[in-house]
Amino acid sequence: MTVHDRGGRILHDYDIRSGAQTPAEQGMRRGGGTLSHTENRAARMAGGVSSYGTKLVKSGEFFLEKPAPLGGYVVIDRTRPPCASCMGAMRRGAQNAGSTFVYIWQNAGRPAWWSTSG
Repeated sequence: MTVHDRGGRILHDYDIRSGAQTPAEQGMRRGGGTLSHTENRAARMAGGVSSYGTKLVKSGEFFLEKPAPLGGYVVIDRTRPPCASCMGAMRRGAQNAGSTFVYIWQNAGRPAWWSTSG
């Protein structure tokens, strides 16, 4: 994962892993599993609201650990397409941070992408 400023300069370069739910994520019960997805955690780290639907993650963990600047962007390069829940988390993250999320994955050996900017 990389977080860039509006000029393209890399501000944060990091890797996070899906799974291994934290106690706060487990406490969400239904929906807590998707909070441990890489994309959801990246969205929270960039400044997205820590939530699942209308439920807030009580501890706010991961929030703003790797903030995305206004007008900047977050690039996530993975092996699978994003699930609907993670697309929603990235949209919230982009809206809350005033940035753009770009998600890249491989589809039949070719790069595919999705972005919060359309």
